[in-house]
Amino acid sequence: MNIPANTSARVSVNVNDLTDFESGLNGWTLPAGNPSKIVRIDEDTNSVLFGNNETTVIGVVLTKTLNSLEPGKRYRVSYKSKKSHNIPNLPENIPSLKVMTGNDEIISRQLLAHQSWREYEGEFTASTNTATIDFVSVSDSPLHGFGNYHLDDIRVRDHFDDLTDFNDSTTGLWRTTNVSETARFVNSDADHGIVYQLPTYSTGVNHGDILIRTVQGLIPGKTYTFSVDARRDIGQSQAPLLSLVLEGMVIGERFTPVTNTWNTYSREFIATGEQHSLAIRSHESTSAGNDYSLDNLRIVERS
Repeated sequence: MNIPANTSARVSVNVNDLTDFESGLNGWTLPAGNPSKIVRIDEDTNSVLFGNNETTVIGVVLTKTLNSLEPGKRYRVSYKSKKSHNIPNLPENIPSLKVMTGNDEIISRQLLAHQSWREYEGEFTASTNTATIDFVSVSDSPLHGFGNYHLDDIRVRDHFDDLTDFNDSTTGLWRTTNVSETARFVNSDADHGIVYQLPTYSTGVNHGDILIRTVQGLIPGKTYTFSVDARRDIGQSQAPLLSLVLEGMVIGERFTPVTNTWNTYSREFIATGEQHSLAIRSHESTSAGNDYSLDNLRIVERS
């Protein structure tokens, strides 16, 4: 039996809000009483320039309210910044920023002391379907909270966490192969619910890629954990030998599931593009023994 995949998405990547200032502020606003004395789009760098001449800046300098969030879900916030020129005839001044939502700190206070672009990132968990993100200028000394600086590439996006748990008796977005022709969905136990069981037969193909998936929405340079729960179903004859695969290559070591015991097997990879091909692979061809079950295929961005 070749089980068709469910064409519905199993993960909602519905927030990816990027502001690069090439077309204005993209919904970010300057609050009333903004302490910055200069705010303008810098045409040379397509970034927003904040300046304050000789006035110490304390308070919210940029704010945006996001809607359609999912309560309980994690979101990532990042921005790039660099220090601009020093104020003439004054000691060197260092702008200082943190990013908040309500009373919660998303990105801790950063001294923007570098005149080259640096990226800063943090995360928060939505408590309701809306969240207001504030960039806050702070000062702990006469020289912090001064100075001109640039902001660019402000991004608010989903924390990537893609789970296929088989509880709807489909393989989600994972494609089946001839190796999985004998697979079936069975009700396992209270902890795992419905799982993907693969008995092997002498007339079938038992080795090769079992499930294949092109995962989209990745961020190049970010680290992701690819994992699966696996259990050996019959502790006799040949043991299964499995692996997790990235772009056709085995990630790390192959593994043998433990008889009648669920374990999580995970490997990390760094995304080099916005999408990657992933698979779970069987390396054992015999049908004597070599029976196993899978559950909770997951790709999650490492914090």
